[in-house]
Amino acid sequence: MSNSIPPPNFASFVSSLKQTQLPSSLDRRLLREIYRLAKRRRYLENEGQDSVKEVALKYRPLVREWLSILSTLERSQTVLREARTRCEELSPNLVYWAKLFHPAEESFSDISYRIRQIQQRALGNIHPHSLKKHERARWQTLLPEFDYPLEHFGWKPAETWFLEELDESLIRYFRARNQELAPGDRYKLIQAIFKAAFNEHKVLATIKIAISRIARRRDSTKRK
Repeated sequence: MSNSIPPPNFASFVSSLKQTQLPSSLDRRLLREIYRLAKRRRYLENEGQDSVKEVALKYRPLVREWLSILSTLERSQTVLREARTRCEELSPNLVYWAKLFHPAEESFSDISYRIRQIQQRALGNIHPHSLKKHERARWQTLLPEFDYPLEHFGWKPAETWFLEELDESLIRYFRARNQELAPGDRYKLIQAIFKAAFNEHKVLATIKIAISRIARRRDSTKRK
């Protein structure tokens, strides 16, 4: 979890990693990419999640209003059905009353359908995390107003995202140079990056387990 200590500037970040003398710790281009990822992780943990809450606050009143209108329509449809039943009881001509009431019933159904579509669009602008238990968004907007691509909230999803992106960056870096990073050096480099970027100490065994899980997910995705 990122603590409240201010993030280091890029020069301090580079200096901390240079001292480790680990592979790639002197490559400023790679370090700049990793530094960018570290900034993004901090953003996701803070401003990114705040943006989700702000957008939910914006669209929540609209969802309630459309729900209220739907409830009004449902009550009106019930009254219409009751009126039709009374008419059929007083003057038993089912074909006549069916023909007479059908346009109104169809209009109510069409209006309800259109309003549900509008309500769904409003729900689609809200992050799934902010939806209530009884709410289901049939689709999510492709251009959300919040900047938070992760499914879950809290510090852990952002940390996992950072570790996955960091691992991908290291793989690309060494593959492009036809080099291999020994597992032990890889875990130590990741440990040093967490310390330099976030002032967090990660146990090497924990890093090893996390990287193994990421590798399994990556392989599983490729097989699909």
